Amino acid sequence: MSLESRSVSFFLAGIIFVSFASFASAKTLNIGEYLEKVQQENLDVQASRHRLQSSESLKSQPELMYQPFVDFQLNYSDAKDTGVMSFQSSGAESKTVLFAGALRKDWMTGTHTSINHIIQKKEVEGLANPGEEYWRNSLSLKVEQDLWRNFLGQENRSGTRRIQAELEAMSKQEKFMIQQILIQAEASYWNYALAIESRKSLEDSLKRSSEILEWNRKRLKLNVVDRGDVLQSEAQVLRLQQSLEESKRNEKAALRSMLLNLRNEEGEEREGLEVDSLEIKDLKFEIPESWDEAARSDLEATRSRMRAAEEDSVQTRSSLLPDLNLYASYSGNAAELSLSKAEESTLDNSYRTYEVGVKLSIPLNILGQNEVAVAKRKQALAAAMDFNQKKRSLQSQFLDLRDQIQETLENIKTAQQLKKTESEKLKHEQKRFKQGRSTSFQVLSFEEDLARADLELLRLYALARNLRSQFRLFLGN
Repeated sequence: MSLESRSVSFFLAGIIFVSFASFASAKTLNIGEYLEKVQQENLDVQASRHRLQSSESLKSQPELMYQPFVDFQLNYSDAKDTGVMSFQSSGAESKTVLFAGALRKDWMTGTHTSINHIIQKKEVEGLANPGEEYWRNSLSLKVEQDLWRNFLGQENRSGTRRIQAELEAMSKQEKFMIQQILIQAEASYWNYALAIESRKSLEDSLKRSSEILEWNRKRLKLNVVDRGDVLQSEAQVLRLQQSLEESKRNEKAALRSMLLNLRNEEGEEREGLEVDSLEIKDLKFEIPESWDEAARSDLEATRSRMRAAEEDSVQTRSSLLPDLNLYASYSGNAAELSLSKAEESTLDNSYRTYEVGVKLSIPLNILGQNEVAVAKRKQALAAAMDFNQKKRSLQSQFLDLRDQIQETLENIKTAQQLKKTESEKLKHEQKRFKQGRSTSFQVLSFEEDLARADLELLRLYALARNLRSQFRLFLGN
């Protein structure tokens, strides 16, 4: 390879490297990418998402109370009879091996059912009939129904609704927490954008003021202007330099605040990170006259807490009632020398047992339970008041936010026109200044007017974006 070819190759490689380094340092993070990163990396969002998933999973918890259960029992006993009131002589030994299985289920309707099967192998000394070693089996069915306190399962249903309402409140609250984190993250993003554009505005203003200073210095050497004009220009440049340094510090602080929502390495600030422009090109923003209550997760959480408190009050009042249960059972019994014969005889009605009855339970501490019921009722009333007050407060926030957005959009239009006017005014005065028809004081004064108009417009852009993000909470997106 010739020396010229090698030089050209190195030159092209250098251009590619510089271009790649410039691209890497000027990484742009738009608002959509930033909020997606926040949802993926923010620890508070992840914690809220785990709690949200937990609440959703636990909503089936009340139903688990009514799942069927299977019980097993294995028992061995060895006893010697006293002979008193018994067909056995004193000291006679009896051994029993027992295996029992049961299938039971409680129903939402307040019904309790069970099927029990018991198998016993008994060895009894001195027993003539059926013999010293025999099998005793039984198969029983039992049904019990609540007739008063939990009539048709009303107390069960109230408890289920209470638990589900509490879990729903937790779920809605976590959704609202995630929305709040995203709104705060978006606000920090636009605050950083405001800091960047404010710094750039000050840099432009400083550049223009520095040009005026150099122009005055040249004219001072020609004895065309007074030294006071130069000093005034220098003072203006120094003031802008101070403001620029403060703006840079604010920009770094805003960047740290924005990156705090992300899981970045400690100390990593990603200086030079570019973001979306603050400018709002389309000022048309559809503002509805009313808002959707279901869109506010915080209001729905309050509503769920109100329902949970009401169901808790109903359940507590129900506990004051007596418990009246109707129960019935059927049992088939058998005692045979072999297990197979005993199993067959179990289903035979020859040795069956029927049982029907009513059971009444009356609570004695009625006064104490009544005080609890009164307290629960007050909690339910307070929860209803909290919901109504929350709804009124959100209605007021909606109206205020709607008015602020409309006012801010109108102010942006005025500020845009003002900036355009201030810019034209400054250009006209600079032209007169170079013609010797104006003073540096007048130009610098107009420069300050343009800087203020530019910063005010930027502030209104940031305000409008933050207000619109808050307004989306009322729209359900």
